[in-house]
Formats: sequence, structure tokens, C-alpha cells
Amino acid sequence: MRRWHAMPIARRRELSPVEHGVLLIGALRAEALHRTCRTSVAINEAVELAKSFGGTDGHKYVNGVLDKAALELRPAEVAARAPRAPEHAAPR
Repeated sequence: MRRWHAMPIARRRELSPVEHGVLLIGALRAEALHRTCRTSVAINEAVELAKSFGGTDGHKYVNGVLDKAALELRPAEVAARAPRAPEHAAPR
């Protein structure tokens, strides 16, 4: 893991232990299992864990953080799945 433990202690105390654990699992899965698991699958699994065991809106936070982390962990894959502008735009 690159900078995941660089979060200040005060910020970690504000975060639920469940969401913190789900974020670590999701980031590790996205980083370490890059050959067998797509980033979107790792994020979806982490969100489902947060929905089942986390707080009311914890899954939204987990989704947002892991989506941003995916840009750093696997930028080529994220760029490949990003929607592209049409090559031939209709004239106005």
C-alpha cells in the first residue's frame, strides 16, 4: 500500500472502524489482485461490504474514496473505462 496509512490519526478516529477496514481491504484488493480482479469489481465488493456492515451512508464514502484511489493505483485501467467523447460530433 502506498499512502493509505498516511491519513492523520485524528481523521482515522472520525472514520468508523468498519469503513476503515473496508477501505483497506478494497484498496489492497484493487492494488494486489490487479491481474485477476478489475478495479470496478473490487470497488463494488467493498461497497457491498460497507452496505452490509457499515454505517448508514458509509458505502457512499467508501465508493468515493476507492474511486479516487483507483486513479492512483491503476490509472491505465481507469482511463480505459472512462467514457470517451464521440469522434464525430454533430455540427451545430
